[in-house]
Formats: sequence, structure tokens, C-alpha cells
Amino acid sequence: MQKINCQSKELSHSYLKEAENIFFKNPQKADKYFDMAISLNPNDFYIWYKKGKIFFLHGKNKKEKKYIYIAIKNFKKAISLNANYKIWVYLAKSLSLLEDITKNDMYLEQSIEKYIKSIKYIDKKEIFILSKIYFEYAKNILQTAKSL
Repeated sequence: MQKINCQSKELSHSYLKEAENIFFKNPQKADKYFDMAISLNPNDFYIWYKKGKIFFLHGKNKKEKKYIYIAIKNFKKAISLNANYKIWVYLAKSLSLLEDITKNDMYLEQSIEKYIKSIKYIDKKEIFILSKIYFEYAKNILQTAKSL
């Protein structure tokens, strides 16, 4: 694994903060800051996670699948570096949203699979969060079933 000095880590996290601050005003410029942060610290799962999260939020607001695809790619990279509950859940949410946008059931099946994988990484304080997510998920399934 690549060693990173403290200054590079601090600089990469300052690029990350700048990317988050300007993303909704200028996504292209923010993406360059994300890339600079990643180039300095490519094994920092947190940078990949934060990039995925902001693209997910943007895709959710805009209902645009291109942002969700970018989010999924970044969540998968973050998981490859540090699989944890929160990242698995965001990956599952991304796939669920992608199913909602594209109406492709394949994404719904993948979403369920990722939610199930997330349980492996859950701790006690996150059980409540997971139950809320499953409740929302069940409501969406019922709403879909009613519209058929």
C-alpha cells in the first residue's frame, strides 16, 4: 500500500472540501478538485465515498442517471478500500434510485443485494437507521405495487 505523508493528506482533504463547497455551483470544476484529491491520496476511501455521496445527492435532486452512475463507481472504489456499512448503504440507495429513474428492475435486485451486504458491517447504533431505510424501501415497494 502506498504511504502518504501528512502534508499530502491535508492537501487532499482541502481539495475535497473545496470540491464539496463548489459542487452544486460548478460540478465540472468540483470534479477536478475531487480528481486532485484522489491523485494525492488514491487509497483514501473517504475521498471516494464523499465524491460518490455528492454525485448521488446531485443525481437524486436532478433525477439524472449519469450522476448516479458516477456515484456507484465511486462507492464501489471506496468499498474496495474500506468496506463499511455507510458506503454499502449509499451504494444500495444509488441502485434503488437508478431503478426509480430507469424503471429497470435489475437495479432493484442489485439494490436489495447491497442492502443485505450492508448488514454484515452494521453496528448497534446503526440498526435504527437501517430499520428506517427498510421501512422507506417497503413503502416504495407498496407504492409501486399499487400503481400496477
